[in-house]
Amino acid sequence: MKWLALVVTLTTSLGAVRVGTWRALKASGRGALRDGVYLLPDRADCSLVFSELSADGEAIVLELAARDAAQQRQFVALFDRSAEFKAFEVELAQRRQLLRSASEVPGRRILRALAQRLETLRGIDFFDSERGAKAATALEDLRVECEARWSPGEPTGSSQGVIARLDAIHFRARVWATRRRPWVDRFARAWLFLRFVDPAARI
Repeated sequence: MKWLALVVTLTTSLGAVRVGTWRALKASGRGALRDGVYLLPDRADCSLVFSELSADGEAIVLELAARDAAQQRQFVALFDRSAEFKAFEVELAQRRQLLRSASEVPGRRILRALAQRLETLRGIDFFDSERGAKAATALEDLRVECEARWSPGEPTGSSQGVIARLDAIHFRARVWATRRRPWVDRFARAWLFLRFVDPAARI
């Protein structure tokens, strides 16, 4: 496996430039070999990050490979996300307690924030750790639990991911209603019913 190394020398006296560079490096998920020398796997997205940071001439990007298996393990260890995933798991447990009594609108807001945080974290989990996969499963379990409470009776996939198909003929000449404060998906279902279930349905 090859690596990209960014060697940074910030000669500018502008604090904003230094802070901006530091934030961009932190967001990239880089590993630090030493002050001013940062490492990322040799991937297209990582190359783009380092290229943008070196565009102003304050840094240079190098390609390199570990000299042996031991050094390779040392490099990979720089990207251990165990602490970040542990912090996410703690927050997820706290949010689970809150969501058990939360109403739908603020509850969905919490779920979206958790999903965005996990997506960001997994985006820099370059070696697809088992802990990352477990965190994703735990978040999905929480989402399903909340959906069952907020939208009781709506179909969800079984453990095999199969939902029984129903015959549309049994759902004609009906009046269709939805819950309060419908979102766009609920409005789209009116079209779905009229188009595929009952052209004469009352919505």
